[in-house]
Amino acid sequence: MQSVFLFLSLIGSGVFATPIQSQRSYLAQLTLSQSHQNTRIFNGYTSDPIPYMVSIQKKWYGTIWSQHCGATLISADRLLTASHCFDEEEDSEYRAVFGTVENMKPGQEILYAGGVGTTEGTVFHANDNAVVQLPKRVNMDNTTVFPVCLAEKDSYPTDTYSVFGWGYYNCKELSPYLRYSMGKLVERQTCEKLYRQYSVFTSLHVGEGQLCSTFAATDGKGYFDDHADSGGPLVAVVGEDGNHIQIGIVSFGSEIQNEEVQCPDPRVPSVFSKVSAYQDFIKLHAPEAQFC
Repeated sequence: MQSVFLFLSLIGSGVFATPIQSQRSYLAQLTLSQSHQNTRIFNGYTSDPIPYMVSIQKKWYGTIWSQHCGATLISADRLLTASHCFDEEEDSEYRAVFGTVENMKPGQEILYAGGVGTTEGTVFHANDNAVVQLPKRVNMDNTTVFPVCLAEKDSYPTDTYSVFGWGYYNCKELSPYLRYSMGKLVERQTCEKLYRQYSVFTSLHVGEGQLCSTFAATDGKGYFDDHADSGGPLVAVVGEDGNHIQIGIVSFGSEIQNEEVQCPDPRVPSVFSKVSAYQDFIKLHAPEAQFC
């Protein structure tokens, strides 16, 4: 596996730090902000910038950009997201937006085509996992835009897990700000039992390549709405440095359906693709991606 290392001088210290060391230090200083209280979301708070977070947006009617899926930057020209974000029959126009909290006020952006038979940019698929090869490299400044480290192990010594995205925050409106929820992992057997008990997926089998998690909202309820959050990361926050390691990719959840809105069912966990189970696939199509 190839790795790209840039060394940055620490002022006055005479020592050097690799990007991973610098990223851990930066992430440890981030506060999961409550600065946009007027946009408080029912399944989490708005977040400070997360340098590896990517907003995948789709162009509608030739003019309107809208939040479509989440993704993570895993190298300078590769994204990790969900395969079902690109399961359409025809090519569509997308843009990847980096280094921002407000996804409609983009920092850096790269346009590309996706879907079946794409000619600009390439999407590689494995089950509900996708590696997107961008048509050009993003400018990584090691502060506001840099890649996430991916899970090489099945478990880590932490009880702190977070999910990030710009998806629906009140069952019907997209969040204009990046948001997060704190979660806990759920055993596969328990996950299957809850789906069979409370959802239409009465024969759901959670495979070895999947994870389940429940989330605590700001009001104490267990919500996570994965509409337009598909493809985003589930991260383990590990160690005193608060290192973020991506362990999952948002895949699907269950809803309570009514005539007006579709809301997530708080009784049922969300299901994620398990990153460590797809290391070979990721390394094949993103050789510069780093694993922790």
